[in-house]
Amino acid sequence: MSLRQQLLMVSLLLLSIPWAGCQFLREIEQSLREGRENTAAATGAAVAAVITANPDWLHRATSTPAEPASLFAFPGAGAIELDGYDDEWPETAPVVTLPATDKAPKVTYKARLIHADQGSELHIHYKVYDDELIYHNPRVSWLGSGDRLVLATQMGSQHREVVLSTSVPGVLQAKYLNDAGGVFYEPRLQAYWQEFASGYMVELHLPVELAVSGFGFYFINQDRAATADSAVTTGNIEPDHRGPLPLPVISDPVLNEILAIFPEHPSISILDHQSRLLAGRAVYPAAGDNRYKTFPGYESAKSQTSGLGKLFYRSILRDDELPALPDIPATGIIHRHEVQAALRANFSRLNHQQYATQWYRQPASNSGSLLAVAVPIMIAGEAKAVVLVEQDSEQYLSLTDDAFGDLLFYSLFTMLTCSAGLLLYASALSFRIRRLSRAAREIIHADGRLRDNFPRSGAKDEIGDLTRSYGELLSQLRGYTEYLRTLSGKLSHELRTPIAVVASSLENLEEVQCTPIEEDYLKRARDGLNRLRHILTAMTEASNLAESIEKNPTSPLDLAIIVRELTHVHASLNPATHYLNHDLDSTAMINGNADLLQQLLDKLLDNAVDFCPVGGAIVVSINRAEAFITLEVCNDGPLLPSGMERQIFDSMVSMRAGSGGPPHLGLGLHIVQLIATFLNATVQAINRSDKSGVCFRIIFPRTPSTY
Repeated sequence: MSLRQQLLMVSLLLLSIPWAGCQFLREIEQSLREGRENTAAATGAAVAAVITANPDWLHRATSTPAEPASLFAFPGAGAIELDGYDDEWPETAPVVTLPATDKAPKVTYKARLIHADQGSELHIHYKVYDDELIYHNPRVSWLGSGDRLVLATQMGSQHREVVLSTSVPGVLQAKYLNDAGGVFYEPRLQAYWQEFASGYMVELHLPVELAVSGFGFYFINQDRAATADSAVTTGNIEPDHRGPLPLPVISDPVLNEILAIFPEHPSISILDHQSRLLAGRAVYPAAGDNRYKTFPGYESAKSQTSGLGKLFYRSILRDDELPALPDIPATGIIHRHEVQAALRANFSRLNHQQYATQWYRQPASNSGSLLAVAVPIMIAGEAKAVVLVEQDSEQYLSLTDDAFGDLLFYSLFTMLTCSAGLLLYASALSFRIRRLSRAAREIIHADGRLRDNFPRSGAKDEIGDLTRSYGELLSQLRGYTEYLRTLSGKLSHELRTPIAVVASSLENLEEVQCTPIEEDYLKRARDGLNRLRHILTAMTEASNLAESIEKNPTSPLDLAIIVRELTHVHASLNPATHYLNHDLDSTAMINGNADLLQQLLDKLLDNAVDFCPVGGAIVVSINRAEAFITLEVCNDGPLLPSGMERQIFDSMVSMRAGSGGPPHLGLGLHIVQLIATFLNATVQAINRSDKSGVCFRIIFPRTPSTY
């Protein structure tokens, strides 16, 4: 992995900045939650204190039993035209479905409480699914016959059943029997009958006073072939009902006036001791999935925040572990954890709080959560009712959206800036290291000499110190190498005088009569002197060649001619060795010097003869390419040891084994490299692929005229 990649990986640690920011936001969100709980509890406690001071406002909540069949009328605004249709009714209106039987039709209904200056009015819409409609026949009964609706109302001690039937679709007249058996009209109750494809609809408008003390109803389904006594009924009461009527769950005007004093948001509701809705404006089922509708103020808060930052923020704070917001029954009886806990006065003993809280998850909302705080209304030491305060998280999340946007922007900007800075720094650092590595690779010349161009940085950091240390080391190494390169010339110069003295002394001793033993010692001295002269001659040859090689002129010449002639000479001098020639007849023009080329080839052939076994073969070939001509001399024999392919051309390196014969100082192949370098050629030593011997390859560039 490169340095830039490593620093890029290290820069990923900068991701801890937005992570820490998210954790900080969670802490803020938790603090805001606690603050919202305390605020909502304080609001609920204030409402509870007002109602506790006036317990008469809860007379209906504390004196009537719960009725599962009670009618629930949700508060609304704006009158609805009495025409039998429900297209003007809000989609959020809760719908109750009465179960159908074999003969009884399916009935659905919904109710709505309208507050107006002239008084509150109850609107009810019924939808009856009946395949066969039987209209009222006045000749059968003046009060009502056929399919009809019967309403039971309670005003004080007066119990009255009102019959609504009609002979044709349209306006209905409500009729009832008085105690004397006379038929009277109820003008305060307005109704309208409307047919539809699967039955009929009845829409009612009546004052709340007619239903507030008790309200029941049932439909009579009359078949054409059946008698009047065999009709089937469906409703929330039976025709022979004589007990108290179901108490409708209707928003209390007095309690609503109390709640109107408090801000519209959060939403505040009042439930009685049986979890029935007495007053409030928030707990309305939503359209489609029968869940809470959007709270007041939500749209205005929502419009203040938008964008990608908001989406990230809500995703971070979203808590799917919260319980889902429960459905609200259309009966208006709300059974929820916090409500039941408040009614039981079951509070946390840890912090002695006098309220119950619960957070819910809203699946249809991006903000994701809703706070519900239930505060009991204590009368005579008992929880007689509950103030339910509900706060959508959108209200306080909208306060932190802008802060999160700024945090997200600055975090990303800081992270990207630091990453870019680290990347640029890594690139600069990597460039300096690559330059140092390239300079270290190129400091050695092809002939093994050290160049004098190693760059030394003036930077005061560690890399600058490293380049200067390398430069100093290479400078000392270059001086030592130069000393070794000129050592042979210096030695040959210094040793010539002592050798001449020894030679003259031996010549003088040869003229003196010596014993056989002394003759033997003289012979050994002469042999040693001859070997020493041979060494000095070789050293002088290499030194003189290195110094004079650049004085030789070069010109275009045919390499093949020189190779053919010199190979023929060596073949005649070494009859025990087989010489094989390849591609030596064609022209091979290069830019060179004939004397130097003969010396180069002579050294290569001498080396091949020395290592080629008796009966072995030496192969000399020339290969021609588009821009290069390759001279190759291969011989059978031992292989080059691993790692010696380049060292074999160094001065004073020899791989010849044994003793006897003229000494070998390892200068022959070194001279080959010097000549090849002068001729801009490349010299290589490789083992044959079949491991049968060694090949020396000289690659010459072609002369431009031969391309």
